[in-house]
Amino acid sequence: MPRPLDEQGIVEAALLAAKGMSQTEIGELLHTHQSVVARRIKRAEEAGWLRRPKPAPPSLDTSRVPPDLLAAAEGKLSHAKLRQELEAKLGQLGRDTRGLLPRAMTIVPALNYKTDPKSWDRRSVAIGQAGAVRLLGILPRVRKMGILWGKTLQALVQSVCAAGPGRNGRVRQRVEVVPLCGQPIFLSRPHPFALSASNLAARLAEELNRAPTDQQVDLAVPASIPREFTGDKDLLRKFFTAVPAYRRVFGCPGESGLIAELDTIVTGGGAVSRNCDPWLEARISAEGQERARWEERIAGDLGGILFARQGLPKAQQQEANEMVRGMNERGLGVRLEHLQECAQASENSRGRRPGVLVVAAGRAKAAVILSAVLEGCVNELVIDDDLAREFDQLLKERLSRCVPPG
Repeated sequence: MPRPLDEQGIVEAALLAAKGMSQTEIGELLHTHQSVVARRIKRAEEAGWLRRPKPAPPSLDTSRVPPDLLAAAEGKLSHAKLRQELEAKLGQLGRDTRGLLPRAMTIVPALNYKTDPKSWDRRSVAIGQAGAVRLLGILPRVRKMGILWGKTLQALVQSVCAAGPGRNGRVRQRVEVVPLCGQPIFLSRPHPFALSASNLAARLAEELNRAPTDQQVDLAVPASIPREFTGDKDLLRKFFTAVPAYRRVFGCPGESGLIAELDTIVTGGGAVSRNCDPWLEARISAEGQERARWEERIAGDLGGILFARQGLPKAQQQEANEMVRGMNERGLGVRLEHLQECAQASENSRGRRPGVLVVAAGRAKAAVILSAVLEGCVNELVIDDDLAREFDQLLKERLSRCVPPG
């Protein structure tokens, strides 16, 4: 019998072989070398799972495969097929994406499809754990990393810390981790510091480097400047630049800051909904605008950077673009050009620099993921199948229109 760790991969290869796919085609779908596929098929035959009665095509004897293993393999293959379809559509979309497309995509099963707060929290934890697996995979290439905020990234950091890469020797060089956003101090209720970029960066740095965090950056500044202070935004930005921690991360005139040196940025995504995270909720509150207007024109945010919805009527699209541009100019954290520069540096290095990793769940966030991809600021995606299917639908609609981004 196959070793337990190999079993699911063996069943996946056998299922696809039974459908008439060649070893090369199976390898392409599973992102696995053809020689590995050949070994797995041979093991499936030895286990009596796959039968090859010549000249008849191969067949899978499902009665001999453990039911839970078969269900897990079928689930993963459905996600592999969905990923392949998304990659094909993104390839067609390439002309609209500043020449940069996500290099890798991980799709995981949604823990549930409910949107009540408790169910949503469980979904955030599940996708955060999947993001941690991917981060651990790219960790050997990470030297300087920026991180944002939220429950998803909190779950990611907790999972990385539980895996103990700093304790078990998986980290062979110092990794600098910096927060890329301040605090939602304009909320009417206390904000959870545990979810803040500063706290998550400190925890991650301590685990990866196995050292105290007394030198860690704490961005004790607002996440953004309220709309009522638009006329004073340049003066306020100059004031916050005088804060040493802020200047260290984002620089000042004549000094670029750590943001220009990052090889990795890890961020979640937000959508305007009942379950807004505190940072996006604070942004809506600080802008003093009706939520309905936001929902009509704003796709959501990526690390505090707002994105307009795509495909709106021309006048509304222009209004949405202007609305987003004005609000992003008042942001005090990571900016769109920072994501684009980090993503492009990764592309230029052919993946030696990990780039921008986006971890998100839920169909409500598909619109902001599409907008971010169109802006050329995503290198890797870790998403659940709920988000992936909605993303697929949005890509279909956009390709059918063949309209360049607003």
